[in-house]
Amino acid sequence: MALFLAPLALESSIFPIRDEAFVFRSYPCLLGSGLCFAWGMSWAGKRSSLLPGTALGLLAVLTAVESWKWTDPLGLPDAAEAVARRCLRIPYHPKLLGIYLLTLMDLGRFTEAQERIALEERLYPNDAFLLQARIVLAARMGHRPIDGASWESVGSAFLKQGRLVDAESAYRRALSSDPSLFTARNNLGGILLGRGSLPEAELMLREALRLNPGSAGAWRNLAAVLAREGREEEARDAEARCRASSSP
Repeated sequence: MALFLAPLALESSIFPIRDEAFVFRSYPCLLGSGLCFAWGMSWAGKRSSLLPGTALGLLAVLTAVESWKWTDPLGLPDAAEAVARRCLRIPYHPKLLGIYLLTLMDLGRFTEAQERIALEERLYPNDAFLLQARIVLAARMGHRPIDGASWESVGSAFLKQGRLVDAESAYRRALSSDPSLFTARNNLGGILLGRGSLPEAELMLREALRLNPGSAGAWRNLAAVLAREGREEEARDAEARCRASSSP
């Protein structure tokens, strides 16, 4: 563990250094991270358990990725890409892939970014992170902001995969762009309900019902919120409205 923590301590000590010397001083950190990765996988192999070694390896690689944060501001995009490429040698990891794709976009290499996304989509079809990457790429290529409907689609994809934190973030971006999106409001209300944020969930769902008063799903979610708050009579009324509603 001491071997693993050493590069972390080294890198944290040199983060404030933002001159060109940082790039050279980061090499020991990258080397230490690579050694930790190899050590972790070797340790896992000897004990017939991949999980601990893989976890150590990922943490070591993420330590190396932090060096990328300073290479691009220093005007060294090629070094940033090199670090990201090395990190992508491990199995699919959304954060690392996102860094690599953003680096390609910053360099204006949109075709390469498209090809990489297409490759990953063949391996991981319907992945929400890849959908988000494709939407971001289209916006960067068209020099336009991402609209609310696109963020809503990303949020729904994350929700389908059970990635609630990412879904919540995407839905909030959607609503900041377009407050009239019913699906984003209703689904965000459901996420807040599951997390126990009942007052905000109620506000979100009542606004969703203002946009679509006939939604059975929104009434059902609101009934659940009211029941959790102990407001039984209001909850029964919401349930009755749910049963009487025609739309999902």
